[in-house]
Amino acid sequence: MVVLPLTASAETNDGTLTVIVDRDVDRNGSYSSGIDQPQRDIEIVVTDAAGKSVQGITGSDGRFVLQATPKLTGGRYFVVAKIPASLGRL
Repeated sequence: MVVLPLTASAETNDGTLTVIVDRDVDRNGSYSSGIDQPQRDIEIVVTDAAGKSVQGITGSDGRFVLQATPKLTGGRYFVVAKIPASLGRL
C-alpha cells in the first residue's frame, strides 16, 4: 500500500465530506484539472474520534462523497485512502 496526500473537504452546512484521489501527473503538489488523473476504485476509510468507521470506493471522477450519517459522530475525521502499489509513483 502506498500512502499519498489526498484532498478532503467538508461542507459546513450539510455535513457532506468529499475525498478526491488523483495522480499528480505534473508533480506540483496540488490538483490540476485537465492534467492530473482521477483514480477510480480506491478504497476510502473515514474514521471519527470515537473510532467508528465508514468505508467507500472512489468513482470514475476519483471522488468519494460521504453524506451526513449517524454512523459517525463529532466533527473531526481521519481519512485513509488505500492506494494499490501498482498506482505508486509515476
